Amino acid sequence: MKDREFKSHKVEEFTEKIISNFKVCFRNFGYIEHSDIPINSKADTSVYFIGSTISVLKPYLITEEIPDKGYFLVQRCIRTQNLKIMLNGGKLNWSSYFRSIGTLSPYSRLNEVGMEIWEYLTEYLKIPSSDIRIRVSSKDEDLLGIWKSHRFKPCLEIDSKEQLYYKHKYGMEHIRGRNLNFALRKDDTDSFEDIGNLIVIEKGNDKLAVELAFGVSTMIARMNSLDNAIQSSTICKFSDYTEEKSYLLDSLAVAVHLIHEGLRPTASNTRGRLLRSYIRNMQSYCNRFQYSVERLCEEAKQYELDEYGKNTDVEEKLMQYMRSK
Repeated sequence: MKDREFKSHKVEEFTEKIISNFKVCFRNFGYIEHSDIPINSKADTSVYFIGSTISVLKPYLITEEIPDKGYFLVQRCIRTQNLKIMLNGGKLNWSSYFRSIGTLSPYSRLNEVGMEIWEYLTEYLKIPSSDIRIRVSSKDEDLLGIWKSHRFKPCLEIDSKEQLYYKHKYGMEHIRGRNLNFALRKDDTDSFEDIGNLIVIEKGNDKLAVELAFGVSTMIARMNSLDNAIQSSTICKFSDYTEEKSYLLDSLAVAVHLIHEGLRPTASNTRGRLLRSYIRNMQSYCNRFQYSVERLCEEAKQYELDEYGKNTDVEEKLMQYMRSK
């Protein structure tokens, strides 16, 4: 499973493998593909940017109009927690920008969804079952019960974490989640690292739905035993990864996507301020390490073309912002 000679040019290969197999798998299971939305769409008022597939699918929790099998979705996402880590000079383990794959199904299909995820991981992605751990709380009998009669007897890790680890918030009044986590083996050790969740979504005593949520770059990182998810992000196809450059690469990816969507760095609103913070991180890196702004903007141009199949004014705007005080 592990690729010890992982190189940045393989990011595209693994990204395509994970996403295309996800679509084929869940389409074969009868799920309906849901369209994605812009990261800066403001569709989910509980977050500044779309940060998960459930941000797109939340309306169906309110209307309770989920198809018999469920929806599946591939969504561009941004989470900005890395800004605080950068401010404190810490190490980045996650990428701010990533693509998420997820599903939403009726709760009545909980056991079937568990089996479908297992088939996706082991049959479609060819991950050995011995390299998968399922981390679950003994208090969540329905989640634990999925695997009791499983013919492959996946290795369960029960109550190995604090109870908060098995809880999920949705930014919606009275709606919460109980989750188990899937984890993959690191190298040939007995250490396992998380790749995603299976979540039971509830409102009071009512069980509304079952959600699956995986981050693509995190999956690639875990499948190849990389140190962090930035190494497995497509931005590294255009600018070689080093730990020293992790702040720059993470900030560049965010800036390209948000500028492409029309957001501008500004002090007048929170989203604009967040973009401005990422741009200032790039300015700081370029000044400190004499990294050419022209080179950075050329990398942004190549990255935008690769992500969207066309170039807009991202290169021009980024050059303007990078040269401003």
